[in-house]
Amino acid sequence: MLGDKAGFGKSAQFVRACDLLGASRITIICPPILRVNEAAEFDKWSFWGLPVTILRTGKDAVPPRDQAGIVIAAYTLVAVNERIKRALARRGADVLILDESHKLKDPKAKATKAMFAADGIARSAERVWFVTATPTPNHAGEFFVFARTAGAWRGTYNQFVERYCRTVETPFGAKITGTQNEDELKALLAPHVLARHKIDPGRAPLTVDEVAIEGALPKFEGVPADVLEAIEAAIAAGTWHALDGPAVATVRRQIGVAKAEKIGELAATELEGGCGKMLIFAEHTAVIDTLAAKLAGQAVVIDGRTPQRVREAALSDFQHTPFPRVLICQRMALKEGVTLTAATRVLLAEPPWTPDDCEQMIARAWRRGQRQPVRASFVYLHNSFDARVAATLARKTADLAKISLATLRN
Repeated sequence: MLGDKAGFGKSAQFVRACDLLGASRITIICPPILRVNEAAEFDKWSFWGLPVTILRTGKDAVPPRDQAGIVIAAYTLVAVNERIKRALARRGADVLILDESHKLKDPKAKATKAMFAADGIARSAERVWFVTATPTPNHAGEFFVFARTAGAWRGTYNQFVERYCRTVETPFGAKITGTQNEDELKALLAPHVLARHKIDPGRAPLTVDEVAIEGALPKFEGVPADVLEAIEAAIAAGTWHALDGPAVATVRRQIGVAKAEKIGELAATELEGGCGKMLIFAEHTAVIDTLAAKLAGQAVVIDGRTPQRVREAALSDFQHTPFPRVLICQRMALKEGVTLTAATRVLLAEPPWTPDDCEQMIARAWRRGQRQPVRASFVYLHNSFDARVAATLARKTADLAKISLATLRN
């Protein structure tokens, strides 16, 4: 696993590593938005000029085994298209690169099975490289797939969780609440990991703060009072499993809508004051639409409704041209693998519960090559359930720091 922190230049490293190996058959599996970027990285860094095939649909042809080249496909495609999966497995690979490999954290997920089942793509690869800045977005159990693939762990997933995770029984089954035996786990993984975190000395500084938005609290329609009390109690106790339920999602959506217009006003004021290019991350389409309306004429939106080709054009325009000044992004549509160093301001309008998600979003702007100071702000609705996110993030961050791979090799 190459587990360097976000913005460290992992792509250039695995491209050059393929060159040094003399690899002629390379398969890359990645999120859909990164497919074109992966091809560009090989064009930029590789000496050999291997032909590139990007698989966009289930009808695309996979090159035969005896044809040298780079084949790039999305996790979503290989998870649902049996023909593509089988063709990639038959072709084999000198190197199989699993970029943003935390996508495979769930051993039962279709994409994970497409890689590691008996007839999976990884079975016919000579080398398998996991590449991710966030190998464990939530807890130590998410190391299982990598540990098993690397041969570091021979037991089951449940045995792995029992050994390295703290759990609590809930009406919905056992839920992971933290980490245990951290030193043992890191020693288990150390022979298989390269993870560096030292900051590029030329990179401009990053400032992270919180901004409290004043506004009326929503009425939380559809959420009973006793459920709200239970959520508050769970946050106070640090029992994270209670934060995954549908009621929490409903509460967060209504809070996001309540503060969206004020966040739009904040962004507009900063832009009028001469602020540089800005990234705004949100979760819900109702919030995104409100922000887009407040920043009309200055912003474009990338979310789950945006076609892939439109996304690619918007990203290029934001990074390389004066317009747009603002990119409003849905978290799951644009939190990984994209360089947006044109931005010097980041607003997390609906901060997620997961520290690595927050880090990934900020890292779109503050990454290697950034030469201007970046300010990132977590935006909360004052005196509300929303403001408790900060404490939860702090607890999770402290727990995940115990198993950080960045301390293994530097």
